Amino acid sequence: MYIGIDVGTSGVKALAVDYQGTVLAEHSVSYELSAPREGWAEQNPRDWLDAAVSCIAKLTETEKCAGISFSGQMHGLVLLDDEAVVLRPAIIWCDQRTSKEAAELTELIGAERLAEITGSQAMTGFTAAKILWVKNNEPEIWAKTRHILLPKDYVRLMLTGIVSTEPSDAAGTQLFDINSLDWSDEILEKLGIPRKLLPEIMRSNAETGRYGDIRVFSGGADNACGAIGVGVTKPGSAMLSIGTSGVILAPVDRAVTDPRGRIHTLCSALPGQRMLMSCTQSAALSVKWFTELCGDIDYDDIPDSTNVVFLPYLNGERSPHPDPNAKGVFFGLTANTTRGEMLRAVYEGVAFSQRECLDVFRELGVEITSLTATGGGAKNRKWLQIFADILGAAIEAPELDQGAAYGAALLAIDNGQLIIDNERTVYVPDSTADYTRKYELYKELYVKLKTTFERLG
Repeated sequence: MYIGIDVGTSGVKALAVDYQGTVLAEHSVSYELSAPREGWAEQNPRDWLDAAVSCIAKLTETEKCAGISFSGQMHGLVLLDDEAVVLRPAIIWCDQRTSKEAAELTELIGAERLAEITGSQAMTGFTAAKILWVKNNEPEIWAKTRHILLPKDYVRLMLTGIVSTEPSDAAGTQLFDINSLDWSDEILEKLGIPRKLLPEIMRSNAETGRYGDIRVFSGGADNACGAIGVGVTKPGSAMLSIGTSGVILAPVDRAVTDPRGRIHTLCSALPGQRMLMSCTQSAALSVKWFTELCGDIDYDDIPDSTNVVFLPYLNGERSPHPDPNAKGVFFGLTANTTRGEMLRAVYEGVAFSQRECLDVFRELGVEITSLTATGGGAKNRKWLQIFADILGAAIEAPELDQGAAYGAALLAIDNGQLIIDNERTVYVPDSTADYTRKYELYKELYVKLKTTFERLG
């Protein structure tokens, strides 16, 4: 038995998997996200560790475990002192406090040079800007810092005593050179970050220590592991992840970089492979927010069309508009608008955002011949049909969809190369659906509201 552990935003999910890739058992433990100020997002790293240990204990009650591998939320910042004690709450991926620091990063490195080295322009959600924020605002914390880690790597350190990371997660820090697959001395020097604070880079499938007598492997970033879990491992294929955020991820055999910084070039968890990734900050989160606010809505009450348009910028936006000031918008409401129409507009708005991202992939010459849906939103049949219609592409929904934890387990079993027989439901575009006019209106709204978002702050 091998265990894959995903250190997620809402909780830890762990899967027990046999050598053929069959899921034997699963267990999860949830925890809280703290938002001490608007736009901030923090978590207690100890909560991740306690949840992971609880999951391991539950899954090994009756079965011996041969190995543990990890996936985890990207871009988080965990700061430890010289005794590996957490110095402050972790600043996680969706935190938007670092606009000033992202601008500082661009000024210090240069936008073009930063993209050449890291595959992305400066982003508020990435780790480098968070480090600058701590240096600028909490110098007493920075002075005590001896280790900088990502979420899953903190948990693995606590289990094994080994300080390490791997390329797929390191590439999301903006301190990593995606060409040399090592920390960038140029960036570290200009930001004033000593290299000794950063963990050693190991392969994603490398054994990195032991937890008792159980072998422990590096694992990978959540989206990189999620792609492996649903078989998206070759150029031409792409993963459409509909979770808290919305992601399109496409493996590529060369480092393709978007000069305008709308999407990111990162590293796969498979040796030598890169991946292009876009991220819509609020995907299923938009649906969760709306239904919590307005109540659950029956499928029969969701109409086949609506004139309402929704901009899903509830947590600012990342792709294709790196804009922490962006806000959520309902446009076109009337006294006759129903809750069902508004929910359909939310579904469509998230899909329009993904369409904008997919257009960037196509503009960069990345050919995508198949899209595989994963995540909680992929269980929503109506939403997948809307995605197929708006993206203008067939979307496959695999029967076995256990997320990033499953891909992490496969990395330990067979270096992520195990071929799983997985039945798929295919959603093809409806020939009568025409979103052309509405998509153009959707894109136009952001352009017209951008300066208004800045004024609102």
